[in-house]
Amino acid sequence: MLVSPILPNAYSVADGSAKAIMLFGWLPVVGSQGSVLTALVAGFIGAKLELFFRRHMPNVLEQILTPFLTMLVTFAIMILGVGPLVHAIENGMLVGVQAVIHLPFGIGGFLIGAAYPLMVLIGIHQTMIAIETSLLASTGLNPLITLEAMYGFANLGVALAIFLRARSGKAKATSMGAFTSQLFGVSEPTLFGVLIRYNFRPLIVTVLTSGLGAAVLSILNVSANSYGLAVVPSYLMYIYNGHALLWYTIVSLGTIVVAFVATNAFAIPKEVLAPDRDVETANAVISSTVSDNKVYAPVSGETLALNKVSDPVFASGMMGDGLAIKPENAGVNKIYAPQSGTLSVVADTGHAYGLNSDDGMEILVHLGIDTVNLHGAPFTVAVKAGQHVNKGDLLGTMDRAAIEKAGLDPTTMVLITNSKAYARIEPVADTTVEAGADLLAVQREDVKVESVSPASL
Repeated sequence: MLVSPILPNAYSVADGSAKAIMLFGWLPVVGSQGSVLTALVAGFIGAKLELFFRRHMPNVLEQILTPFLTMLVTFAIMILGVGPLVHAIENGMLVGVQAVIHLPFGIGGFLIGAAYPLMVLIGIHQTMIAIETSLLASTGLNPLITLEAMYGFANLGVALAIFLRARSGKAKATSMGAFTSQLFGVSEPTLFGVLIRYNFRPLIVTVLTSGLGAAVLSILNVSANSYGLAVVPSYLMYIYNGHALLWYTIVSLGTIVVAFVATNAFAIPKEVLAPDRDVETANAVISSTVSDNKVYAPVSGETLALNKVSDPVFASGMMGDGLAIKPENAGVNKIYAPQSGTLSVVADTGHAYGLNSDDGMEILVHLGIDTVNLHGAPFTVAVKAGQHVNKGDLLGTMDRAAIEKAGLDPTTMVLITNSKAYARIEPVADTTVEAGADLLAVQREDVKVESVSPASL
């Protein structure tokens, strides 16, 4: 409806080649061609109206009138008020972004290129797609993605440098996996597994080199003619123009080289330079000073290695080592304390519990992935922050069916957030575990080690 050819094209009205339809003699009505924000706002309003009509419509009329009234009222709201307003906001955003892009001496390019990694870090980079779409609709070119793309190439240089310098087998595997994923535009393994894992120095290199590469491209006035491609596939967006493809190739490869050199010079983490423990140390008997060095399962279910969960923050180990559990009950699952200690955090939404154990472990029990967005609906809470609990005490409940109905993952993470204080954190559960059973074995770093042969073990 909003892009119907019956309505004057908004861009044609803007350039004077068409006239708006004047409703009531004073309200201009135009189409929303090329407007992404208008579609997003219309979807939001339509969703809310549909829920309203379904709650208040008699069952006998619901199937017929709810869709009809939802579409009719949403269209009226959009075409008579919200649509023109949002379109004006979108045009303002376009003007603002274009003004930044065209700042002299590549300043605008540097700002966008340097800011983009930070936008990805906090998850707001998807908003740029709306601006890119509008740029393509209004100009046929997309200089924004050109500047943003240097982030991916900078990541390649950082990950490659750490891979080549690392003596730790785990660090090598992580950095090579991140490098391989980044080749095709998947940046989360690099961002969470490498850049912010080691005191943020690699992230600083990425931010600065991404900004530098974007500044050069801005000065050269290079633009893509599409969007959606990153790193290796991104070269396809420049084959329309040999000059653009040549400069994009040179600058992107240069960004990799600069990031690689800068990482080697300033940002190789000390942790990756230490080799993994040898066989003798790995098979040592560790006399722990911890009186109870176990973490117990807070819920029954199927165990899952942390690096297999779908959330890159948890999978990267950034929040700490641990194990994940897929709750076994299709309905309501009871959640129990995984250790004895004091509750440092009890989320108002009921989706997370932080526990400081009596032995000094800082344990996080996170119920599901992105479940904070459900505002507590699938959870009940039986405790409060500051309360002391014993191992096995009831913390609350989670409704797995409600979480899955909302399209989210109910996998529960059990993490030791102060993992660096321990020499070993190892899973001891089988593929399935009962609530209250041993889940993780934990041993401190400040321990006395007696070396014994593997045979004697």
